[in-house]
Parts: sequence; structure tokens; C-alpha cells
Amino acid sequence: MLTLDQVLKRRPEAVIIGLLLVVLLGAVDYLSGPEISFSIFYLFPIYLVSWYAGRWPGVLVSVACTLAWYLADLFDGHVYSTPLIHIWNASARLGFFLISAALVSELRRRLIIEEELAITDPLTKIANRRGVYRALDTELVRQRRMGHLFTAAYLDVDRFKTINDRLGHHVGDELLRVVAETIRTHVRKVDTAGRLGGDEFLILLPETGRQAASELLSRLSSSLTHAMRLRNWPVTFSIGAVTFLDPPESVDELLRQADRLLYAAKTDGKDTIRCAVIGEDHSKPTLSPSGTASTVS
Repeated sequence: MLTLDQVLKRRPEAVIIGLLLVVLLGAVDYLSGPEISFSIFYLFPIYLVSWYAGRWPGVLVSVACTLAWYLADLFDGHVYSTPLIHIWNASARLGFFLISAALVSELRRRLIIEEELAITDPLTKIANRRGVYRALDTELVRQRRMGHLFTAAYLDVDRFKTINDRLGHHVGDELLRVVAETIRTHVRKVDTAGRLGGDEFLILLPETGRQAASELLSRLSSSLTHAMRLRNWPVTFSIGAVTFLDPPESVDELLRQADRLLYAAKTDGKDTIRCAVIGEDHSKPTLSPSGTASTVS
């Protein structure tokens, strides 16, 4: 069942709810008579829509609030010395409502940018460790609720220290950017690519089984190797991938399982993809970068 926050994050629903609130407030404003001011209550639908739907929907609701207040003030019998006062008051309230909508929507926009920066690795522009943990935690919750499988792949750059020592850290940084960009071109929008730190990356593949994950990682490994050869960077890649049919106890447990497979890949001589399935008895295939599978007992 959707929460109110989830409903409001759908922009059309937020606007509809905001407009319905405007109609309700206008009716209450009219029925309460001219002696009770309701101006401050009109800010609620303006704030709500501006926060969840953005500036221009907030402007729309601001105009609707001004119109509702104007009609209530016009028909409740309040007499002014000149009809222009109606227009003046409405214009003043519209300006106040528009400023409020602009401030709230801008605050929301800046908070979103700050949240994105907090979960983005500044060097590679993919998710940082915090972003990876958030994505994995969300996927675990989804798996426990829906029962969908997923695959998590741990990727490490073999002999990365050699690049830093021989060519300098600026080349090492460029290598990490190339790796991140190559990963990004091979994953879907629903997938998460992140840098856990140093030369370690993690790829989250929701609703992806072992076979599909193995094929994707094989293509990725080939592309990464090609990109390194073009730049004469003497590195390879080891990958440990775990397909979870049942949710692990925690994100840390998930990462331990993937790290165990990564360690096995490095122990096998590096430049290898090692895969496993958690949740049923299954043999563990190891994949070479060319994608050929062999069964390991």
C-alpha cells in the first residue's frame, strides 16, 4: 500500500490534491464570513504542491488560491469603499503566494542537489559508498517484500597500484573515470554502479539471474580490457558476482559474499569472473573474460 509521501511524489497526484484543498479552503473561507481571515491556510496547498511537483505547478496552485480567496471575498458580502480594493488585495496575495511557491520549490531543488552530491563519487560521478549502501538496502527491502532475485557484482582493478607508482596518481584517476564510464554504458537505468573506494566497484543488477549477469559481466570485462589496451594501461579486472535468490541478513553480509567471490577470482590468477548463487544448491561456475564457463566443485 502506497504511503501519502509516495502518492505525492507523483506530480499529477500532488497537483490534484493541492487543487482539491484549494476548493475546500475556498468553500470554508466563504462560509466563515468576512470577519475570519483564511489567507494563511492557503499556504498549505501551495507549499505541498511546490515541494512535491515543482515551481510551475506551485504557480498554478498560487493562482488558484488567489482566485478562491477573491471569489470568497467578493461573494461573502464584504463591502469596500471602492471595487479596486478587491483587485488590490487579490494582487497582493498573489504576489505573496508566488514568492512562497518560488522559495519552497527552490529549497526543494537545492536539497535534491545536496542529496545527490552526498551519494555521488566526485571523481567518477557514479554512486559512492553511501549511495551503494542505500541502493543495496533498498533492494533488500524490495526482495523481502516481492521475492525478486538480484545479482551484486564486486569488481576490482588488478595491478592498479602499478599505474599509480609508474605513471602517477593523475593517470590512476583517469583510469578510474574510464572504468566508471565503461560500466555505466553497460548497465541499465534500473541498475546501480558505484565505487566503494580505491579501485573497487560494485554493480547491482535487480531482477537479474546468474546467466544474464554472467553474460553482461563478460561483455563488460571485454570492453574494459579493450579500453585499457587502447591506453596502454597494463591492468586487468577481477569480478566476483553473487546472485541472491533469498535475501541476505544485511548489506554487510551481501558485500561479504561478493567479496569472497572476488577474492576467489584473484586467487585463481586474476583477470577472471567468478559467479555463485545463494539460496539453492548450485555448482559455482567460473567465467573467463571470453565468457566460457567451467564448473567448480
